[in-house]
Amino acid sequence: MSAGLDDRLIQMVNQIAANLAALGDERAAKETAQHLLDYWDPSMREAVLSANPLKLSDIARAAINILSER
Repeated sequence: MSAGLDDRLIQMVNQIAANLAALGDERAAKETAQHLLDYWDPSMREAVLSANPLKLSDIARAAINILSER
């Protein structure tokens, strides 16, 4: 995927994580990971898994870690 698309996917996962932040960090990370499993194409998940983790929010990074363990 292109760098621009990777940046857009990072922005999207950060937005999802921010929207779920009120649930608390741990639950928000789990819910974000589940959202990515339920609604994102596998190629989108792969792209964000290989993206620069420094661009991810703490919750988004935790969600990506959950996905990478599956």
